[in-house]
Amino acid sequence: MKISYPEQDFIELFGEQDKKAIKIKTYRFKVSQEFKTPKAVIIFLHNIGMSGQVSGHFAEDMSKRGYETVTMDLRGHGLSEGEKGYLDSYDNILKDA
Repeated sequence: MKISYPEQDFIELFGEQDKKAIKIKTYRFKVSQEFKTPKAVIIFLHNIGMSGQVSGHFAEDMSKRGYETVTMDLRGHGLSEGEKGYLDSYDNILKDA
């Protein structure tokens, strides 16, 4: 069973491709309610050709251990805008992150 992030677009995030703004899809799995605040926030970046949603099981488990997890679909991947599967530079991914 696939586990999805319960919160999407928790932050408005935009990158730039071909001199125009592109929307980057973001996801968050908050810390379990038994914890008042997260121990830390984990930022998960997926591999090329995948989507941030692949970390749903990991994020759910970390939530139960007191950690919040956030991720995004890299530009051109998953539900983010941009040319599908195209990676113009790693520097742009780092800027988005």
